[in-house]
Amino acid sequence: SLNSFNLQDIYIIMKLGILGHPIEHTLSPKIFKILAQEFSKDISYDIVSVLPEEFNFNLLKSKYDGLNVTYPYKEKILDYIENYNMLVSRTKSANTITLKDPPQAYNTDVEGFDASLDYHGIETKDLTVLICGGGGAARSVIQVLCHNGVKKIQLKLRDHFKFENAAKHFQVLYPDIEVCLFDENTEFDMVINATTLGLKPTENPNEADLF
Repeated sequence: SLNSFNLQDIYIIMKLGILGHPIEHTLSPKIFKILAQEFSKDISYDIVSVLPEEFNFNLLKSKYDGLNVTYPYKEKILDYIENYNMLVSRTKSANTITLKDPPQAYNTDVEGFDASLDYHGIETKDLTVLICGGGGAARSVIQVLCHNGVKKIQLKLRDHFKFENAAKHFQVLYPDIEVCLFDENTEFDMVINATTLGLKPTENPNEADLF
């Protein structure tokens, strides 16, 4: 009855998912199921595969409380969100968004890559590093490497417009670190794959060109 109605009786499931395309390879639903159990959270988690020409931000807002974001939307999503943290400002890339007003964008790729280096005991200070790829993932990697004091970063990519944007941006933030295009005469201490190569079964075979 209405007299016995209690707000605590409302059972709310947080609606989450991962946005990208192609995205059939993702392990995110399994990962977040484990996290939800670990933290006693009630969630649903969808694979939100959206073609770029069918992207509709308002539709996403109406259906989800938050989304993880992957290729090709890590940079594009910022066209629709004005509020974000410092790491998004530095990388111009987001991999997590909350969609309740006002929408917020976050970048946890930076912390994830940095934690991976620490876990494996990899020291990057004063190294010369080659990064294949120039999208959102590459920008997060560049941020970590620059923060950790690498000597030089070279980028190998097909779209030189992406290089111009990334290089100018990080040279302003870290003027003592050289960021330039790939030079085959350079010897590298480390090579990092920031392309979609390896994301089977949906990888783009053209990414192999960069190697």
